[in-house]
Amino acid sequence: MPADIAQELKETEESAKKLVAEAKSKANGIIEEARVKAEEIIKEAKAKARAQYREIVQQAQAEAEKKAQSIIEQGKKKISSERETYLPKVDRVAALVMEEVMKTYGNN
Repeated sequence: MPADIAQELKETEESAKKLVAEAKSKANGIIEEARVKAEEIIKEAKAKARAQYREIVQQAQAEAEKKAQSIIEQGKKKISSERETYLPKVDRVAALVMEEVMKTYGNN
């Protein structure tokens, strides 16, 4: 009987070793799957963050463009109104200068 017990112990040890090896193999596979999945999640998150960043920048640029256009239009209107104010004065000064030049130098 002791031989049977020794044989049974040996078989049980071998079986346990196989189970431990299988468990380690499965654990390594699970860890690798988790690593791959985590890398994919990180990659997707980075892509989403880049897309959101581009969208925010584009929105800010569009908003800045609108504000710039508004400021430019206001400037043009102001210049136009000031031009209308000063144009008659410039014409009058030009006429006075011409008149003085004509008086001084004549029609020569």
